[in-house]
Amino acid sequence: ISRLADSGRKVGVVLLTDGDSGLDQYPERSVGDLYPAHDLHGDALADVRYREARSALSMLGAHHYVRLGLRNHPYGGELDVLTPRSIMSAWGGEDILVERLSELIAGFEPDIVISPEGPTEAFEHFEHETVGALVEEVLKRLGTDAPPGRLVSIDPLQKALFDDAVGIRADGIHRQSG
Repeated sequence: ISRLADSGRKVGVVLLTDGDSGLDQYPERSVGDLYPAHDLHGDALADVRYREARSALSMLGAHHYVRLGLRNHPYGGELDVLTPRSIMSAWGGEDILVERLSELIAGFEPDIVISPEGPTEAFEHFEHETVGALVEEVLKRLGTDAPPGRLVSIDPLQKALFDDAVGIRADGIHRQSG
């Protein structure tokens, strides 16, 4: 993202959910101004994730940040997994979502779209797979008007399932957020 921004290209990022039903992976963090001294849930977690995303995207040079605010479904284990169809339905339906994402892509006119992969044999969060499936459908429907490039993000722990995966190493743990 930062290289695109450095080249003078406008960089836009669309996040579908705020992650308010996610799990706080670092409830024992040292605290400061940004993080409350407890396990984060709901709106408090969404607020921190929003601020983190805004800060990270700013550091990377993103010019536009679109939050769709779609419902984030809780996940505590395999029994909570939902199908892409049920998630799309809860988010307003596939046609509405594809239309909305198509409009955003047409408006940004990106050279590259970066998204999760659609349903795959790799174990991925079910909402991430749904986003990947939606992006695949959008690009298919856009046809020749689709951006020329797409990068697919995968969980590094699932890398062995992808022969042509290229890793990007990010070392270190932020002392406040984990």
